[in-house]
Amino acid sequence: MSQTDTLQTQTDDIEDLETLRYRRLPARWMAICLALTTLTILLAVNQVFNLGFFKMTFGMVLVTNRYMYLLAGVMIAMLFLIMPAVKSAPKTRVPWYDALLFVLTLVLTAYFVYFAEDILDEAWEFNPPEHGLYVSLFLWAIVLEAGRRAGGIAVFIIVGVLSLYPVYAGMMPDVISGVSRPFLLTGAFHMFSEESLLGIPMKAFSSLVFGFLLFGVA
Repeated sequence: MSQTDTLQTQTDDIEDLETLRYRRLPARWMAICLALTTLTILLAVNQVFNLGFFKMTFGMVLVTNRYMYLLAGVMIAMLFLIMPAVKSAPKTRVPWYDALLFVLTLVLTAYFVYFAEDILDEAWEFNPPEHGLYVSLFLWAIVLEAGRRAGGIAVFIIVGVLSLYPVYAGMMPDVISGVSRPFLLTGAFHMFSEESLLGIPMKAFSSLVFGFLLFGVA
């Protein structure tokens, strides 16, 4: 076998391994994913080009955090359909727990989308209502699970430990110490503030990278 054939075989093996990470969706789930993908594209086009569709149609301004919650919610929800939880999970059908996570992600992010302006105006990252504490805790767990599926167990552990830093910040050495926050308020900070879930990477992706991807595909 020539060197070219060997390289081609290795490339094919890598592509096969990569393909095994993803689920072959049944037709109805594929239709749902296509519809949600179309929705994300329309949201991005509306935001990047400042078309003001929501203002003209619903009399509602699509503030930046509302747009990012919509984008994150839809894309994280689809991840649970496309990427199996473990290697032994079904690859040709969506199990009930992934369907549940899909629906739960959409419902939770709908909460954030609905209260987007209140989150900004009332600084919920520091003083959220009681219901916000528990909703943010559930979404925090879902984001960690999505990270585990996409990036592996190492990403899950690293992000999980570091995301808990505000809880144990007061016990750290002086150089990296800080004021500790309760566990529930830590979850609220991650989900409501513009320093964690909606931080710089998400802002860059939603406003710049997504636009480049659209133009690149076009």
